[in-house]
Amino acid sequence: MKTSINLAETSLPSGLTQEQANQLLAAGKGNIVLDKKTRSVAKIIFDNVFTLFNLINAILGVVVLLVSLIDPIYFRNLLFIGVVIANTF
Repeated sequence: MKTSINLAETSLPSGLTQEQANQLLAAGKGNIVLDKKTRSVAKIIFDNVFTLFNLINAILGVVVLLVSLIDPIYFRNLLFIGVVIANTF
């Protein structure tokens, strides 16, 4: 199915006049985005931070921290938390 597009007659350097733009807008040919097709920045960050992978690593980090409180030699095993934090960003 082919769709024909009627282009407005205008000169390239100056573009549409205000009158032409108003006529096209009144005819329903305006350049208006009706619905938002992208996620917000906050939603993208939330989805990337709170993943199953990060949850598992956070739980493992808490377990290693609890074990290292009993025996301090295990504190070095918490170094993987740096990789987990780097992976989050």
